[in-house]
Amino acid sequence: MGLAYTIEPRLDLASAEGWHLHDRSGRLFVDLTSGWNVTNAGWNRAEIDVAWAKQGAASWFRPSWCDNSQLDALHQRMELIAPGRSIIASCSGSEAIDNALKLARLVTGRAGVIRFEGAYHGSGTGASLATGYHVPHLDPLLPHAPVLDLPLPEEPGAVEVAEAAIRAFEEAGALVFETVLTNMACRELPKAYRAMLSRVCNELGIILIADEIGTGMNRLGAFFSTLDGVPDRDQPDIVVSAKALTNGLYPLSLCLVRERLAMQCDAGWFGSTYAAMPSACAAAVATIDMHLANGLGQRAANTGTAFAQALRDQTAAVAGVTAVAGAGLELALHLDWKILKCQGLTPFTLLERLADAGLFATLSPSENHLMLMPPLVTPVDVLFGAAETIAGVLARA
Repeated sequence: MGLAYTIEPRLDLASAEGWHLHDRSGRLFVDLTSGWNVTNAGWNRAEIDVAWAKQGAASWFRPSWCDNSQLDALHQRMELIAPGRSIIASCSGSEAIDNALKLARLVTGRAGVIRFEGAYHGSGTGASLATGYHVPHLDPLLPHAPVLDLPLPEEPGAVEVAEAAIRAFEEAGALVFETVLTNMACRELPKAYRAMLSRVCNELGIILIADEIGTGMNRLGAFFSTLDGVPDRDQPDIVVSAKALTNGLYPLSLCLVRERLAMQCDAGWFGSTYAAMPSACAAAVATIDMHLANGLGQRAANTGTAFAQALRDQTAAVAGVTAVAGAGLELALHLDWKILKCQGLTPFTLLERLADAGLFATLSPSENHLMLMPPLVTPVDVLFGAAETIAGVLARA
């Protein structure tokens, strides 16, 4: 499988707040992207910006061998939302996935990576290896690591086929997954599929890595969907967080590692000059506090359920709409482009017409399904209006 991006209409972004974007020509848009799951708490939140700027005025940077009170505060917050886990800090989601895979290989002695077809986990060497399609820039590096692609959940007998394949893949050291396969147009992994992954990885000693870069920070209704309400035995060994962790204000990513696994390594092995800078940690602490104070987890769960139903109701009679996929506010409207193109619509013109109607949206790579990932603070009536607008644009194709 390859990856193909649609050329999209360009937005000359001038400013943003909450769930609104403004371009330099004065147009106002409702944002349905959160910058691809970055500004979960809404654009330019003052309470986050102020905390970040205050720390920056004192010290943006600190050497890694010096104390960092903001990192201590972040540890305290993570103990609230992901208890019993050690932190390995880095700067990007891709770097954190790399670190998770390196840790898995160190612990297991096995280099094989199990991944999902079409999934994306970043552009670093390890993250590219975990990505479920051909990544050309990886070829010259020749990492010599065997990989196994698991079937998507809608494929016949997917759970049974996947389990048999995992058991036969003796080189496996790590398995990387998302609760909702974001780049694959928000296909949700059913509970039975996820339970099988946990059970088999535990049995075979494979390190289970949950990529919560896009699905975390309350996007699906909990800080981390792979931890919330999940029995300890079924939780992943490593959870990766980034992007919305600081609401896009400053680069920071984390590997949240089970204690029994963390005891087998030294976090200093994964040191990085700019990882967990005081300013980054201040932004993350303020972001988590804002999520907690505003109940964004429950809000996302409730709003997502209502928005998904509104999309189904509004598009029920629209030719070319095949499904509403995803969970929480990580949704995608699946489209049949054979039908839509016969009606004169293309991926580019769809986004263009939505923009003309005041909606800023984007499409999934390769399949061009309509991605719907608004800031979690977006009022439900605004999203009901968006659902009506989307249906109207598609019906007029």
